[in-house]
Amino acid sequence: MAAVNDSAIKIFQGPSGQYEIHAEAWAKILLLVENWGWKPMKLRMSYLASGQDVSETDAHNLAAAGQRILDTALVNPLSVYPVDVDMGKLYEVVEFCKTGSFRICQ
Repeated sequence: MAAVNDSAIKIFQGPSGQYEIHAEAWAKILLLVENWGWKPMKLRMSYLASGQDVSETDAHNLAAAGQRILDTALVNPLSVYPVDVDMGKLYEVVEFCKTGSFRICQ
C-alpha cells in the first residue's frame, strides 16, 4: 500500500477539535461553495495555504453556502449535479465550520 503524502492532507484545528481532509477535496469544496454564494474575506487561494486562520464569519458563511448545497441536493439532486465533490465530505466540512473559526495547520 502506498504511503499518503502528508502535503496531500489539510489539517484544521477549531473549537470542535481537529479535522483532516485531502487537499484536493478541500480545494474542490472551496470552489463549489464560492459558486453557491460564499464570499470569502480573503482570496480563496489563501485558504489553501497552511498557517491560515479562517475567521468565525468566513467559517459560518462557508457553512451556510455548503448547507444550501446539501439542502438543494436533498430536494432536487439534479439541480446540484454533476459536481466533483464528495457530498459526505461537504457535510463534514459544513458541520466543522458551523462551530466557528479555525486554523489551517497543515
